[in-house]
Amino acid sequence: MARLAQRAVDGDGAAVAVFERTAASIARAMVLMNNLLDADVVVIGGPIWASISNAVSAPLARALEQHAAVTTTLPIAMYQSARGTDVTALGAASLVLDSAFTARPADLMIHAD
Repeated sequence: MARLAQRAVDGDGAAVAVFERTAASIARAMVLMNNLLDADVVVIGGPIWASISNAVSAPLARALEQHAAVTTTLPIAMYQSARGTDVTALGAASLVLDSAFTARPADLMIHAD
């Protein structure tokens, strides 16, 4: 993927087309999620993103601006994760820790047995 991304950055027409289609697909998914959840901030990261971000970031920003299905009044803000390629593992670990250590109201109730 990194070599293909570099070819796109260098101007190879076929590689550029691949990442324009990729950007259009990602933009569509982001717009649908925005419309469904009203989540106007999207953070992208991970090992694949790190290798293709130079080739897909600009086409993705253009695709988001031009997408006809956006129903919200605010534009979608896209950020690259500052956590690098380990972002998925960090997110999974956070969910596990949250589940293990967050008090649940039902667990705090006194039950008469």
